[in-house]
Amino acid sequence: MAHIIDWLENHASGSLFGGLLSKLSFAALLYYVWGERNRRIFQHHSSSLLQLEGQISTDIRACASSWRGIKKTDVNLALCAVWNVPHRIFDRT
Repeated sequence: MAHIIDWLENHASGSLFGGLLSKLSFAALLYYVWGERNRRIFQHHSSSLLQLEGQISTDIRACASSWRGIKKTDVNLALCAVWNVPHRIFDRT
């Protein structure tokens, strides 16, 4: 965990789109893993890895899709393609 936090501090700082996606991904991962832990302990129910992955990806995509004013670069366009984020995030309005 310390290694991941060190990497985030060194590579995901500032407001660059890739850094924001990295921080959002890390936060979503922690949120869902902790929720899964609690469901298994207190409700004796578990989700499959595929279900968790889908929930995490959907939430990351939904959050990132609401952003606006992201700089339109080749790297950011590629990240949009990977995450299936609409190009409206590049709008300034």
